[in-house]
Amino acid sequence: VNPDNGRIYGALIDPDTDAVLVWSISFENQFKPKLLATLLPETILNGNDSQSDSEITIVGLKPLPESSQTCLITSDGRISVSPMEEIGQEEEFCTFQFDTIGTFDDGICFSSWSPDNELLVIVTGSSKLVLLTKTFDVLSEAPIDFAWFGDYQPVNLGWGTKSTQFHGSLGKSAAQMSEAETLPSATILPNSFSLNAYEISWRGDGAFFALTCPGRQDKNCRAQRVIKIFSIT
Repeated sequence: VNPDNGRIYGALIDPDTDAVLVWSISFENQFKPKLLATLLPETILNGNDSQSDSEITIVGLKPLPESSQTCLITSDGRISVSPMEEIGQEEEFCTFQFDTIGTFDDGICFSSWSPDNELLVIVTGSSKLVLLTKTFDVLSEAPIDFAWFGDYQPVNLGWGTKSTQFHGSLGKSAAQMSEAETLPSATILPNSFSLNAYEISWRGDGAFFALTCPGRQDKNCRAQRVIKIFSIT
């Protein structure tokens, strides 16, 4: 959604051509979808009509009112922009072409803009975390170290064994419960959620963001997920 004019943007992939089509819905157009811009597959742009083996998906679509652009990010590693300032001034069926301004050869798994649209976080197909400015300059690039805990390591508080811990109103009888009775039930993830998925949540001021990512398997061969907190400073 563009906060300046309330327009809603959406993107889809043409199953016949694999082109990405970006549409706009606004009050001025009586909420009728209008085709604004297209992004052609690289095979067509390079003059190659052969079909690509990898399926392209839409990773992110973001209107950037300050620069009058729409940013489109696709799984084939492309970051593309289309102008916005002339939208609404052109003829009804006139559309723009997205210009690719950068490419990650290993693809893009996930992207997230900061709340103030000043920073862009990219997770590449090789599990690299890349931080870009709003003008798409690289600030930092590093692999996601799943084994490294971080600068602030956990501290052992020395709570002792379970039989000597404080158990509240239940008393020490709670310590006698069998292991079978205390086993936690398995967490059921939504059907649309993948164990290999990445998600990012920003703090309101954009100073920190949390990345949830797939972790290593535990001793019981169960998949784990890890939440890592990053500072932009």
